[in-house]
Amino acid sequence: MEIELKFLIQPDLVNKFTAALSASHFKITNTHKKQLRNGYFDTANQALRDFDMGLRIRSSEFSDGQIEAEQTVKLAGQDIGGLHRRPEFNVDLPTPVSLMADLSLFDQKIWPIGFAVSDIQAELKLLFETDFERTTWLIEMPSGTVIECVLDQGVIKSGGHQTIISEIELEFVSGQEKDLFNLAQFVSSQVDVRLGFLSKAARGYQLLTGSSLKCTELNGIELKSNIEFEPALIQAASEALKFVQHNEQVFCSSMSPKALRKVIDGWSLIIHILKLFSVTLAQSQIDQFIESFETIRQQHKWVDGFYQLNQLVSRKSPYRKEIENSEHLPELMAQYQLPEHKLMKAVGFFSTNEYNRLILNFVQWLTQKQWRNALPLNELCTLKEPLTEFSNLWLESAWQNLQVALANYKNHTDKESLVALYWPLVESILTGITVGNLYGEQSQSMHNGQLDLLVGCEEFLLLTRLEKLIVRDTEACSESNDATAIIPESENADYLSWVKGKQQSLNTALSASIGSVSQIKPFW
Repeated sequence: MEIELKFLIQPDLVNKFTAALSASHFKITNTHKKQLRNGYFDTANQALRDFDMGLRIRSSEFSDGQIEAEQTVKLAGQDIGGLHRRPEFNVDLPTPVSLMADLSLFDQKIWPIGFAVSDIQAELKLLFETDFERTTWLIEMPSGTVIECVLDQGVIKSGGHQTIISEIELEFVSGQEKDLFNLAQFVSSQVDVRLGFLSKAARGYQLLTGSSLKCTELNGIELKSNIEFEPALIQAASEALKFVQHNEQVFCSSMSPKALRKVIDGWSLIIHILKLFSVTLAQSQIDQFIESFETIRQQHKWVDGFYQLNQLVSRKSPYRKEIENSEHLPELMAQYQLPEHKLMKAVGFFSTNEYNRLILNFVQWLTQKQWRNALPLNELCTLKEPLTEFSNLWLESAWQNLQVALANYKNHTDKESLVALYWPLVESILTGITVGNLYGEQSQSMHNGQLDLLVGCEEFLLLTRLEKLIVRDTEACSESNDATAIIPESENADYLSWVKGKQQSLNTALSASIGSVSQIKPFW
């Protein structure tokens, strides 16, 4: 079983990392370098990929000229926040290395049900290659735990295209697994690095297809109907963290405001999950995680205003054409484009010690089930209770809070009531995302209805944002003799009237949507 953490490091920070490692108090028992060349194999329709497997042949050339070769297959495993656990099987090969992988060299008992070895073998072909230098340090921690630390620098190549490899891997060898996190915390404290969740193989498949990561949506967590409390917490929090890290990777490679907004949504889901489960696992550590995620969410709320403006002119916006065809709105909105320096600062945040410390602590808390340490012995049985014993109460509480907000909006259809409705609606949706799938398809009707209402609420907030910009344009001109309004004073009232007309139409649609949501029958 391979257990490892991976960091991405900028090439210009490699010397700083190696110097920090050399100056550390850890006992380094072995250091060496070698050149690794790897060929990755699969069928044309990526049958191995469908089983979440990776198959490679590796040739290792050491500094003394010695050459070794092996064939490796990695089977489907578990990934929580960048901590990878995967069954790995290796077979030594003679040199020179064969140009084709041979599945028959492995013990046939390792293959999962439905894996047609002979059929897949007949269709195997080389898809992509990696070529990199690996520097290895065998580190002995003060406790006696042994961890292999490697620095890989090179390229992934496929079809004339290539992308760089610059990453640090920490692989657990023996001893106490918690020391893997201790070493990771040390690395993060010495140099700016970012937790990596994509393997070299996964990146190779992307290069092969010419695809790039896209933003993902918050979908319902696939909890089985009979799942118990503790495994449900681990699965729900892990999937929320995976959502965060996926969209974090998209943002760091594209600086897309949409991707950053998705990251913030993911933090909100993590916070909500922790609040739900903390009712039973009330302890200071959960409260600390909630506070930390709330803090970083607040630190990045500045993106909301800019994101709202982008949404107004996005491809799916019902207002895009009218805004683009207006004489002055495009120029007005152009003044409020997201500053590149703020985006760059946000990219850098994901490599800070502050953020890495939070995520590493969270992953360690999940993987080592540290909440058990704070529970009295007579309460440990709670962890084995069916989740439905709790989820019914969670859904009912969220539903009742939403009903109050819906009733308030029916009586006062104004902006303040809409804002007051927004968060109870979000919390009800997040509760449904967390546990709705326990109840099968019957949860979908409520979820869809609430999502439609949320879209309407957010559209109203977008129009409110535009209204504020128009008013601000006029006020800025009034307050300064030197300022020139983008929208002429004679046309200002027309633009505000256009916005208010859209708001009134949307209010009518929202009222109908609220009526529909109010009448949905609870499914729990």
